[in-house]
Amino acid sequence: GGTDAEKNTVTNSGWDGISVWYGSGNTVQRNVIDGTGQSGVTIVNANNTTVDRNVISDTKAGIFTQNGTGNQFTRNTISDATDGVYAQ
Repeated sequence: GGTDAEKNTVTNSGWDGISVWYGSGNTVQRNVIDGTGQSGVTIVNANNTTVDRNVISDTKAGIFTQNGTGNQFTRNTISDATDGVYAQ
């Protein structure tokens, strides 16, 4: 399986709130992310990652994803972000 990031609070970070690079079957859920310099959640080269029930605010992108397949974004609340979900 993958890595789980659950029930964290991230505030005023200079970069991303939570980053997932590579791997498969990761879960990012029930986190509060506020005031990041870049993205609330970043997923790069990771497959089948679930991002669920996060509260993300005051970011450039709420969720940023690049080069992955089968990723699911459900029931997230994103506010005060330049982009809600940015896929590249």
